[in-house]
Amino acid sequence: MANKAPNVFTQEHEKKYQSLVASFDELSDDELQELLLLKKSKAAYSKFKEEQKEEVKSSLKDLGYSVVDLFSKAEVKAAAIHFKLIEGSTSVTNQTVNGEKGDVVASHKVGERKQNYTKGRIYKPTSEKNKQPYPSADKWSPLLMEYAQSPKSFLAICNEEGKKYFTEDEKGIAELAKIVELTQNAKRKLDLKAKA
Repeated sequence: MANKAPNVFTQEHEKKYQSLVASFDELSDDELQELLLLKKSKAAYSKFKEEQKEEVKSSLKDLGYSVVDLFSKAEVKAAAIHFKLIEGSTSVTNQTVNGEKGDVVASHKVGERKQNYTKGRIYKPTSEKNKQPYPSADKWSPLLMEYAQSPKSFLAICNEEGKKYFTEDEKGIAELAKIVELTQNAKRKLDLKAKA
């Protein structure tokens, strides 16, 4: 049993709270006490978050910042669609992501930075002289280097659109094979360079 209400209300606290609520009729005295503490904590944390939100909004207003100063157009549009302010898909389509335009079909955090893969990126040469999608093996996409050593590992970081594209569309199936082939080649080059 929790002795006191938690300072924050995490997902684990929420799971426990919902579990206790679901079995309310069968709770022991200790469990009932825990439920009351969690309920109190949930309400207090919700109030705290609301106060913090208002404080941040006030600070931003005082500093002269607006939503477009803090978020990209794609993020603002996605939020507007999510809250049904406008119609459309929440997927980032034809927007610039990491300097690249296109449909984001795979995404994952690599190190401290979120990396994205846009549909067709593997076919875009670095320059007229260098037909590879990235300058060199040691400058390969960190996302692909870590997650595209096999089709399975790459599909694991794809969004629903990406999974459908890479497993059902002929172009997508071919692109996935190309992604894995070129990334494995880049990895081999790095391994040989490290041994030299």
